[in-house]
Amino acid sequence: MTVALGTNRVVGTDSGRILDSLDEIMSGAWPSGRRPPLWDGNASERVLDALLEEEGERVADAPVLAS
Repeated sequence: MTVALGTNRVVGTDSGRILDSLDEIMSGAWPSGRRPPLWDGNASERVLDALLEEEGERVADAPVLAS
């Protein structure tokens, strides 16, 4: 999602491409992109909810993980 919206780019493992990308970032030439839909810091909670729902449980019954 973030690659499609321009906030990230896959550059691979080639050291030349990585360094070229770092130069772009440091010079301010890296695209800023758009904020993805639902980008609210709660993705992990939605994923957990979907997984637990699949198992017939509710998030409220799940243990809270400390961050």
